[in-house]
Amino acid sequence: MASERIKAVAVLLVLCLCTIGRADFLAGLAKPHEGRSMRATSTYKLGEDPRGWQGEPNPNSNRDNSNVPPGQTKVLMDVEGPGVITHIWMTFLGPEPHPWAKNGSANHQEMLLRIYWDGDERPGVEAPVGDFFANSFGLRSEVISLPVVVEDADSYNCFWHMPFR
Repeated sequence: MASERIKAVAVLLVLCLCTIGRADFLAGLAKPHEGRSMRATSTYKLGEDPRGWQGEPNPNSNRDNSNVPPGQTKVLMDVEGPGVITHIWMTFLGPEPHPWAKNGSANHQEMLLRIYWDGDERPGVEAPVGDFFANSFGLRSEVISLPVVVEDADSYNCFWHMPFR
């Protein structure tokens, strides 16, 4: 009986020590790193006219949504490296009917996120959008954590550092 308790305590101690190193790794996500910063948005891609959507000079323009028909794809970013993706932010309309989607917009589990690295023809990441942002089983739910934040179940953020060459 005593040996079983010692084994259980030893296992718990090892698990605790494993999580200490992991916690330091996640804490590093919030620290600034050296380098240059740039961004790509749905309205402004690298190399495009910096005035915004359709050349509008209004910096407050919010014409940054995309309608992606079923079976079609949308490239979110296509850049040459080296670099590090540090933040992905997506928002989705609710499942209720809209003028352009009479049956409602797609569920986040019906959209597939593919991320390709360093010229590889196979995606390094291939997951339903909901799964990638810790919202599985077709449910939209709030997530507050260091690497993933889903606010009001419609603003999807991830802060995984994803380096590429």
